[in-house]
Amino acid sequence: MGVKILWLMEHPGDAGQEDAARPDKDLVYGNMLKFMKSVARPGTEIDVRHVEHGTHANWLLYPRTVAKVNMLNMALQAEKEGYDAVFGGLCFGDFCVEEIRQAVTIPVLGAGESAMLLAQLVGKRFAIVTVAPRYLHPFEWNIRVRGWEDRAIEHRPVRYFEPWYWDAMVEAHHGRPEKLIASFEKVALECIADGADTIICGCAPCGATLAMNGYHQVAGTGVPPVPAVAAEVKLAETMVDLRRSCGLTKTEAEVGPFRTTPPDVVDRIQKDFGFAKSNTQGGCYGDKNTVAVGDPRGAERL
Repeated sequence: MGVKILWLMEHPGDAGQEDAARPDKDLVYGNMLKFMKSVARPGTEIDVRHVEHGTHANWLLYPRTVAKVNMLNMALQAEKEGYDAVFGGLCFGDFCVEEIRQAVTIPVLGAGESAMLLAQLVGKRFAIVTVAPRYLHPFEWNIRVRGWEDRAIEHRPVRYFEPWYWDAMVEAHHGRPEKLIASFEKVALECIADGADTIICGCAPCGATLAMNGYHQVAGTGVPPVPAVAAEVKLAETMVDLRRSCGLTKTEAEVGPFRTTPPDVVDRIQKDFGFAKSNTQGGCYGDKNTVAVGDPRGAERL
């Protein structure tokens, strides 16, 4: 039996002026999706949906919170449509994962949480190398809130490299990964000197780009870089398998954080806030299996 995964994006498929800072976006994101499919089992499908309104500024609380409402409704619809699992966003920051996990009964994965969990299975002390200073605080917060401080290096467990990564990443997708690797490795080696035996690339497309270019070890140190989206895909398949084979699901404990909202409460909220009438649009990054949210299978069925 195959696995159907819906990957929810916290920004619209066409972000207007913001996309000007990301030339060749479709190339980068399309190749990332191809990489994820290459990691997945043959029977696993990964579809993509975007919020209708949003921004790439997901490190800021206001735009992030606004996007969460759409993503939660999209996740609820995905469960109704028979998806087996959900990815809660593009960004490594997992800014909506816990909310979605509470809202639905199917497994919900995030790139950051998946990568940090896997890093602890292949090493003892990890560090995160991300792409901009604005991500330092939210990623450090994600380490702390999960209680994983003792599994990350003590001094500056999250660091960033310069210059701006996008141009180097595009070059890597054209067969020239040297600049991207050099920028990443400079900071990764500093983390290793401070005790890291595992390095996580704190950017989903950047980590996928490195892996696609055969980058599997930091400068001959024996330290592996963990590609977050690969970890996310394999953990999703595992969680679906465990649910089917032995009934393992998220906790529904009254004292736990993820107890599912009762259906009657969801229905009332959908009606009171007008979500039942919403018809947002989706988009894809080169995936023929992607379903737009405006599709007959999409959000208008809420």
